[in-house]
Amino acid sequence: KSGRRRFQKKVSGTAVTLSNAWADFEKAVLIKGTRKLDNRPYSESHKRNAARSMRLHVLPIFGHRHPSKISKQEWLLLRDKHATNRAAEWRQIRAYITSCYKWMMETSPYMDHVHGLPYFGTVPKSVVRTRQLRTIDEIRTIWDCAETITPKQAGLAVRFLLLSNRRIGEVRQMKIDQIEFDRLLWHIPSIATKSRIQCCQALSPLMCQLIKQAINERDDGYVFSSTAGEKKIALGSKINKSLITEAKISHVSFNDFRHTISNELFELRIDPMVIARIEGRLSATQRESSLEAWLPEHQREAYLIWEQHLGLSRSQKTSAQSQADHRLLHTPSFQIAAAAVYGQYLFETHNERFAFERLRKLRPFSTEQLFDLVKEGQLLIKRRGTKVQNEPLAHWETIIRTGRAASNFETLPMRKRKLVS
Repeated sequence: KSGRRRFQKKVSGTAVTLSNAWADFEKAVLIKGTRKLDNRPYSESHKRNAARSMRLHVLPIFGHRHPSKISKQEWLLLRDKHATNRAAEWRQIRAYITSCYKWMMETSPYMDHVHGLPYFGTVPKSVVRTRQLRTIDEIRTIWDCAETITPKQAGLAVRFLLLSNRRIGEVRQMKIDQIEFDRLLWHIPSIATKSRIQCCQALSPLMCQLIKQAINERDDGYVFSSTAGEKKIALGSKINKSLITEAKISHVSFNDFRHTISNELFELRIDPMVIARIEGRLSATQRESSLEAWLPEHQREAYLIWEQHLGLSRSQKTSAQSQADHRLLHTPSFQIAAAAVYGQYLFETHNERFAFERLRKLRPFSTEQLFDLVKEGQLLIKRRGTKVQNEPLAHWETIIRTGRAASNFETLPMRKRKLVS
């Protein structure tokens, strides 16, 4: 008691205000402290949002006041001011104020000055979320309109959400080293899941195709990223509004996709335990009867049924298109065009990597395919004696981009003749 009195005498010289208390709380808890749930430090976004909300909406009004001398009526007036227009933000502000007061009640410099929590009225009951896409046609429309989103990585992430039924945070934090393409598996670390439990999720071939389109030729970093893997993609309200406007449907959030997919999978007679696994509802101890539902094969089968229900499985048209691309790679005129364009790009840039990158922009192929294509084209040019210089660069670029020449006639190889150096 004597030590406590001495400490109180020290503090009594400084004014006890809500602003000073918040500054101490921010330094002791938000910056240096950890969460009570799992002993992890607070995220940078949580620190930033808490400091911004308090300094913008609360401290300019009550910052100079004593924490226990703010009346109930004043707190209710603050609630009425923000709860109507910004309900979600007010819930966060109320949580920040309550946390600060709880800390003051347990901390020696302030425990004699604060004896209870502020009064904000009765907490309204949480509304059950029922908002979802109404018909299967709306889901297909969202899928088609995702191609128009900029940046392109955001559209690929939206399509992955429509297929995987995973949470937005898990998809945004997906990294390349977590994917096993040969086994079609996605290893989700504990820090990315809501329950903080590490899990392994099955993937379908179409999901792996979306991932490969997103990473292109990268080997590390985030999968869905517009900054070469350094930062994860942002799926905010701007992208959501542009997608909904383009699709011409009622407002739904990205998290509402989960309700739609889960209900549709239940209508397709999928095991509810498998649906819970796909949704990411994890628990530390599983019952023996539910262990079979956690196998990747059952999850992948559910994904394939869902893709077939949407009409997104590999159709005959897609197969015919891939066969056409395969035949195009073995066309002599296409190989000659690739070698001619590569030679011109190499002459302009003096860098093989830049030349291949410019060539890949005309038609997306892997580096090995382009290398073999250019190699075959160079052999054909030497063997047939084609005078490539007679045709402009735009002619060969048109052949690579469209698969055919700009004019109706096909360029024939010229007669062999002695070239002047």
